[in-house]
Amino acid sequence: NDYSCKPQLIRRIVHYATRDAMDIEAFNEKTAQLLYDELNVRKIPDLYTLDMDKVAGLHGLGKKSAEKLNSELEKSKDCELSAFIYSLGIPNVGKKTAKDLAKTFKSFDALTKADIDQLMAVPEIGDIIAQAVYDFFRDHGACAEIEELLALGVKPRDYEDTVSGGYFSDKTVVLTGTLQNYSRDEASAIIEKLGGKTT
Repeated sequence: NDYSCKPQLIRRIVHYATRDAMDIEAFNEKTAQLLYDELNVRKIPDLYTLDMDKVAGLHGLGKKSAEKLNSELEKSKDCELSAFIYSLGIPNVGKKTAKDLAKTFKSFDALTKADIDQLMAVPEIGDIIAQAVYDFFRDHGACAEIEELLALGVKPRDYEDTVSGGYFSDKTVVLTGTLQNYSRDEASAIIEKLGGKTT
């Protein structure tokens, strides 16, 4: 993987911040470009060591944006395991696969140590994805970046199984229309946690 070319790096940082990944609100490609050009952000962990006074001084950002970014970055440190796996941009690993990996391995540590056979045993993961995941966690650049993120306080929570005998146990819930207090994804997550499935 080339971790150094600008467009690819910007893409990776933006992907890391998206809602389905680390959910860092108010972060977009323009912000990523600005941080790259002005504050030398060259890898994802650099986000967590930004000097917020300098961020506040950037054209088009200002104090309020810097404070918002700071609190969003702090909030992102406590994250779901599947969101963290997805945020890393492992080749061929989308949202669904990230969830399957989290469900199977339960902790980030266990996933990073998994061998090909263990990865192949995950439902719906074939040899191509298994190989991609295995290689990713043995890539020097990726490992250095992950270690740095963990050292900076990013802490993916171990996967908790859904509550058996939960309120929605063995039920399938259909979400339609607009929900009052939750986004569709948030509602799905709650229902799944209580044992249900959503369609």
